[in-house]
Amino acid sequence: MRVRVDEDSCQGQQMCSIAAPEVFGSDELGHATVLIAGD
Repeated sequence: MRVRVDEDSCQGQQMCSIAAPEVFGSDELGHATVLIAGD
């Protein structure tokens, strides 16, 4: 499975981090980052 963050749509509300904390984190500005390595 490929996971990515749409940086243009991210509003920094961290809903993805709440839904899947093992997959998503946040940077110093509060925008989502992917925590897992993909292919």
